[in-house]
Amino acid sequence: GDIIAINFEATAEAPQIQVNDGGWNLIEANNWYEDGSPYKLTLTADQAAQLLANGLVLNANNIRATSIELLPSYTITLVSSGPGTASIDKTQAVEGETVTVTAMADTDYKVGSITVTANGNNYASGNTFTMPAADVTVNVTFVEDALFTSTEAIDVEVPANLGEDGSATDLYAFLDSYLQNSENPAYIKLKLQAGGEYTITKSLEITSAIQIIGDESNPATIDASALGANPFVKISSDKKLAQSYKNDKDFATNIYNVEFRNFNVTGLKGQFFYANKQKYLIPYLTVDNCYIRMEGAAKKTFFDFNGGGFVEDLTVNNSTLSCDDATTHQNGGFFSTQSGTRLAECGAQKQSMTLTNNTFYKVAYKATTSTMRQNNQAFMSFTVKNNVIVNSGKSGQFVKGLNAGMNNGTPNWLVQYNSFIFDGDDVGASEISGASNIPIAANVEGAIVFANDPTTGDFGLGACPQKTAKIGDPRWLDATLKLNVSD
Repeated sequence: GDIIAINFEATAEAPQIQVNDGGWNLIEANNWYEDGSPYKLTLTADQAAQLLANGLVLNANNIRATSIELLPSYTITLVSSGPGTASIDKTQAVEGETVTVTAMADTDYKVGSITVTANGNNYASGNTFTMPAADVTVNVTFVEDALFTSTEAIDVEVPANLGEDGSATDLYAFLDSYLQNSENPAYIKLKLQAGGEYTITKSLEITSAIQIIGDESNPATIDASALGANPFVKISSDKKLAQSYKNDKDFATNIYNVEFRNFNVTGLKGQFFYANKQKYLIPYLTVDNCYIRMEGAAKKTFFDFNGGGFVEDLTVNNSTLSCDDATTHQNGGFFSTQSGTRLAECGAQKQSMTLTNNTFYKVAYKATTSTMRQNNQAFMSFTVKNNVIVNSGKSGQFVKGLNAGMNNGTPNWLVQYNSFIFDGDDVGASEISGASNIPIAANVEGAIVFANDPTTGDFGLGACPQKTAKIGDPRWLDATLKLNVSD
């Protein structure tokens, strides 16, 4: 269980070290952390054996190794209870290392608590903690979300063919018929029919929590082409709901939970989620098992938090975000914030972004991935794992671009097992070299092969490293699956 540590002399720039695994690739073993002013590289015993067998190469800075020492490592045990999934980024760590906890609740549940105990005493809480000189237990609990069991709610099944002559149901008209008889419901839950086909003619304007849930094995499809450049979901402009957090001029509406699961959206030309220039706080925004395809020439952003408002936890999992490839279309980006409300004034305590097992295709093509310009905006934690990222962001700068324009704070990063492809080339090495302060590790290398035509929005994988590694949106691992989303 002990860990080998190689100490390097102090330098103005963190040294870049690669372990030769046959291709001089950066491996997950490279856990850098600053110990005073020198730098330390930690390796497990197995990784150290690999280093001794294959060699070590320093970068052009020619920084000297000063000593090798044996560090005691401590065990991290994860205990999870309730309906949800929890994971930790490592099971052993040395004192001083950062440990990241990822927790995702099932539908109708939320994360109750994340606590860390050491030597029988409470040590820390939250998604990240610093490893003490002791074994620890991470306890994650998932509890029923009382908001989604409230009787003051719209909780309905949405039939798929309520239009004239059995045509697709208009989600806007269907929801509006309920809102006429329910003023400011505690939450809205729309349950879509398995394999159902829907349309939407106007934005879903919300003043409260919303869930749109389809069938996991047979997702519904929503045709958003009738929306034009309008967003799919937007925050209401009804300021009567505002709650004072600091003083009369600083306010935010608590939307609480926004959740999208198990459906496809095609023909989208506006934002998927739009702030509508309102001040609000969303503790959880989740997209899971969804395919969202943006089309047209308008430069719109998928998650547009402009003019005030915050999301504490943004999670996109098992999903595809893509943009039309038929033209030179470039959308406005993955995520954005603009000047407005300060974080503390919204009552927010933390912020995190989790992107796992997704396929990104031409999101912010040749542009900055995200724009972070909120006053005191500080995403304290980014987790980017198991994604296939094609022609998204600037070449070799997708990860760096997630944090573009950060106004304060130095986030924690967990970035590993991703594939970065740009204009047909593997640019994973550029992602690493272009973001020396972000620990990007264990990229899945090699050209991507699509079994079908990706310009139609079908990203089924042929024989390639990405399919072997089983990364990206799981729906594309079966090349026989064909999703017709072409114009």
